[in-house]
Parts: sequence; C-alpha cells; structure tokens
Amino acid sequence: AMDLLGPSVEDLLNFCGRKFSLKTICMIIEQILRSIEALHNHSHIHRDLKPDNFLFGLGMKSHIVHLIDFGLCKNYRHPLTYEHILYRTGKTLTGTARYCSLYTHHGLEQSRRDDIECLSYIIIYLAQGFLPWMSIKNSNRKKRNEKLMEIKESLTSKELCSNLPYEFELFYKYSRTLSYTQRPDYGYLRNLLMTLINRLKEKFDYIYDWHLIVKLFKENLDAGRPILPKKRTT
Repeated sequence: AMDLLGPSVEDLLNFCGRKFSLKTICMIIEQILRSIEALHNHSHIHRDLKPDNFLFGLGMKSHIVHLIDFGLCKNYRHPLTYEHILYRTGKTLTGTARYCSLYTHHGLEQSRRDDIECLSYIIIYLAQGFLPWMSIKNSNRKKRNEKLMEIKESLTSKELCSNLPYEFELFYKYSRTLSYTQRPDYGYLRNLLMTLINRLKEKFDYIYDWHLIVKLFKENLDAGRPILPKKRTT
C-alpha cells in the first residue's frame, strides 16, 4: 500500500512566491539526495527528476519529501552481478528537457551521473525561481530542445549560479565531472548542503518557508491585519 501524499515541491514553490530560502532548498535536496542514493543502490536510475515528482507527506509525515513517478526508471547495472550497462550513443531524450543533463541532450545512455546533474539544475531553479532556458518557445519540440541544449551548454558554472552560494556551484560543477560508470559521492554532496546550512547559522529543523507563511497568515488573521504577506517583486 502506498501512503497518501500532499503537495509537490512545485506547488509549494508557487505558494511561496516562486523562490525558496536557502535553508528550505537544502532540507529538500538533502532528502531527495538520500532517495536517489537508495534508488541507485538498488541498481536503478530515475531519469525524470523534477519538482513535480517531489511530494511531501501528510499529517505526522508532512515534513518528509518523497520521490515519486518511477515510470521512466531503468536499471543502470545488473542487479546481481552489478555489471554496468554499456555506453551507447544516439538515444532519444528521456525525461524532462528543462532539467535533464547535457549528456542526455547529446543522446548518450543515462547513468547515475545524469540524475545528479539533473538535481543540480533543480537546486538552481528552486533558488532563482527560473532557469535561463525556460523562456524558449517553439512548437517544434526537437528544435526547442536543441536551442535549450545550446543555452545550457554555453553557460559557465559562475553564470549559471550567479548570486547563489558557492556550495550550489560546487554541487553543479561536481555533477559535470562524473564519468559514465562512476558512483557519485553522495556524502560529499550532502556535506555541501549541511555546510551551507551551518554557514547560514540555520538548523535542519524541518521548518520550511511555507510554515512561516502560514504562521504569519494566522497571526495576521488573529490581529485583524491584512491576511496575505506582500508579494515578492524579484
């Protein structure tokens, strides 16, 4: 039986004005990273990581993020022998173009590194509320994806992570160094997130941005003040 789940990270991003605090991002991504590591340890890759597929629980589990939608999952190695699948080219794009890795754009067989690169783009998206290639409009999907790839490939890590903490840039840069069969260092990536939380003098206490908005909502309601917080202008 599957637990009933609550809102997605995408839903909550909209609720919070299209940007999350650094603390909230770190708490979300740390949990998703653990889910990805568990999936990889069971010889599977997800291949369609996106905020719509990260759902929070309900009730006593409302602080926990769950990874869902395993329809595009694939074995990257044999579950018994652990022999890695062969490196292939000429593959069609599987997943969501907005977040998929550059290797996927180039038609390469996906492996663990692609899930990690995908997650790095999601971090940037949650911090900025957008990605530089989101404005591309073309009714022809192939041409749109080609243009998207061009922009994704042209940006340096500094340009892509402009005004973001160095830890997020390191996360992205690390994802681009991984070889096809290499096991990602999940501990290193988690440490980047925890280092940032500590540097911000925050705690991993599962108090997310939307909790603070709801708290303000209730306080304003009780005091007879305007109910909704001011909209963010950036």
